[in-house]
Amino acid sequence: MVSLRDGSGLQKPHAERETYENGAITTNDFPRPGRGIFAKLLDTYDANDDGAISSAELMAAAELMAEDLQADFLAKYDTNKDGQVTSDEALAVHQAIVSEEISALLQKYDLNGDGAVTSDEVNTVLQSRNGNRHGGLRPID
Repeated sequence: MVSLRDGSGLQKPHAERETYENGAITTNDFPRPGRGIFAKLLDTYDANDDGAISSAELMAAAELMAEDLQADFLAKYDTNKDGQVTSDEALAVHQAIVSEEISALLQKYDLNGDGAVTSDEVNTVLQSRNGNRHGGLRPID
């Protein structure tokens, strides 16, 4: 069972409560506002439906998440599908992401379509939003 007193970095929601007698985490161990969140975790990770997440269930969930992360990582970065990710593959993926973001910014702010953004163009875009309200950004001087 998961012990919340074992120095593992987990903290009790309320130190004054001693509700971890069996070492498992249950909805009763959380203040009322946090119970809904934990109930969702129970639905996902309480494999034996006993109303608690044991250390074995927590480890199984962590292993599944790690497998999912690994699969997602390989799917995204292993561009030649050889089962390994090289620095060249990772760099190419990141360059593509950055290129898309820069293209989106240019499309938004490059009003005259010359491939460059000037402070006048940024100011024009910012001032055109909601009558000069632009989320705390101020025009460039």
